[in-house]
Amino acid sequence: MPNETKATETTTATSATVTPAATGAPAALETTAAPAAPAESKPAAINYPAEGVDEKMKQSFEDLRAGKIDHQAFVDAFFARGKQITEETAAKEAKKKAAQIEKWENEMKADAVYGGEKLPATAAAADKALAHLSPDGSLKKALSDAGLAKCPAVMRAFAQIGYGLKEDSVAGTASEFQKPQTRDDFLRAMYPSAFKD
Repeated sequence: MPNETKATETTTATSATVTPAATGAPAALETTAAPAAPAESKPAAINYPAEGVDEKMKQSFEDLRAGKIDHQAFVDAFFARGKQITEETAAKEAKKKAAQIEKWENEMKADAVYGGEKLPATAAAADKALAHLSPDGSLKKALSDAGLAKCPAVMRAFAQIGYGLKEDSVAGTASEFQKPQTRDDFLRAMYPSAFKD
């Protein structure tokens, strides 16, 4: 038919468009590019908390998201790392506590009033006060558990009480404690390093 030469034929199978020939020239074949496949989306980044999740834990999360490990392997790795962190933290705390106790012991040894050669008597007086105030030993245990048994301020306080106790004193009586002559005398005995003669 005459009008067929004026029409544009489109071949869907090849995604090509046939353009009618101009002035007897062969028809031009125009190809169109196929639509690009959508880009593969990446999972959103995780905002990890500032504390409590270290690099090994983060790597376990990333491996799980990437499909490198299954859920059970992730759980095992996560709890194993959590246990390791707990043990490391406990070791650090124990080391820190031991260093503090050593510092306190050195401070008591150097104390001009309660330390030096008087230290054994000071410790005995403090134990005497603790035994008097808490016969069942609960107070002494509480101080020890809290890491305060070697604290110089605690030892001075209980030693002062122990020195003031009489052998036949009864808890709660007025004669139980030997009162210092003045407030300054008491403070000087409790905190000798704060006073410079």
